[in-house]
Order: sequence, then C-alpha cells, then structure tokens
Amino acid sequence: IFFRWPLFFISRNNFLFFAGGGNVHKGLDLLLEAFERSNSHLYICQSVDPNFYKIYEHELTDYSNIHLIKYIQMRSQQFYELVNKCAYLIYPSCADGSPGAVVECMHQGLIPVLSQEATINVDRIGFMIKKISVNKIADIVNRLSLLSPKLCQNLSETTYEENINYYSDKL
Repeated sequence: IFFRWPLFFISRNNFLFFAGGGNVHKGLDLLLEAFERSNSHLYICQSVDPNFYKIYEHELTDYSNIHLIKYIQMRSQQFYELVNKCAYLIYPSCADGSPGAVVECMHQGLIPVLSQEATINVDRIGFMIKKISVNKIADIVNRLSLLSPKLCQNLSETTYEENINYYSDKL
C-alpha cells in the first residue's frame, strides 16, 4: 500500500533532481537554464563540482525557485521530506541506463520526467523529454505544473505500482 500523498495542488509545482556525479552529464546545466524561465521549483540533490558552481553560481544562489540541497542520503529523513514536497522527479541525462536514483524516487511515487537516455519506459507513468533542450525542458515543466492534483495523484500511485512490479525484488 502506498502512503506518500503530498498535497498535489502544491507539489505539482515542485521538481526533484536527484542524481549521482556528473553535473553536465546528468543535465543540471539545462535544468538551471530552464527553471530560470519558470515559476516552478527545482530541488537539486547532487554534489556540485566547484568549476560548475563557478559557472552557474548566479542560477544556484540567486533564483528563489532553485534550491541547491547538494548530496543527501537516500531513505534519510531529509530525502523523505523532499520527496513529500515534490510531485515529479526530473532527470534529463544525456546517457544512463536505468539509474538507481531514478528507480528509488519512482519507488517513492515521484512521477518521472526523463530523457530517453535514462532507458526507463514511462509510457503509463510519466513523461519523456525527447531531443533534450532548454526550451523543451521549460515547456514540459510549465505544462506539468498545470496538471490537476487528481491526475498527479493517479500518476504517482501508478508510478509506485509499476516500480514495485518491475523494478523491485519480490520476496
């Protein structure tokens, strides 16, 4: 049974970026530029390379809708607090294969918004960013923030169920 029911009226405007190393490889640069154009919130859970930080310091520190959390442990209290605040996991990686961070966030019911390169089928449960660009990311973020809370809840529940059925060990 799935127990994580955030207030989707609010959380549909909140996107979590939860990733391992490789700021540009995982698409953080594109997300920062896309969220500059958005009223939605981006919560960044990734260690930031010092050189990347120098280039994107303005975006990482001066925008009220971009929140740099840095690295946090999966399944920690802070992780669950962020998961409950967000409706979506956004992950525009340029090359990955079923990343564990994405699967873990889907297990928490976050609706996946992924690049094709994540190699996770989101047909029934989320949204695919095709031909990744800043404009495409900004467009999908703005469209998703307008989804009804009920649809977000349904997608979240379906994401959780699909994750249990296809990405978890069954005992």
